[in-house]
Amino acid sequence: MKTNDRLPINLNSFAKAILGKYKDETFPKYEMIGTHAGRRTFICFALSSGIPPQADDVARTGCGQV
Repeated sequence: MKTNDRLPINLNSFAKAILGKYKDETFPKYEMIGTHAGRRTFICFALSSGIPPQADDVARTGCGQV
């Protein structure tokens, strides 16, 4: 069951430095995702939609095992 409780997480100085680096910058989502993540997402959606792993589009992704 979901709750509205908050859980504070203390960040170390390394994590704070990374967050500070990107604090004022905004990026479109398509610039923040790589081709590997896109390919993996496509395969997951294709398989969950019932497209067989042997289908041309899924096979062309270059994944050794699906």
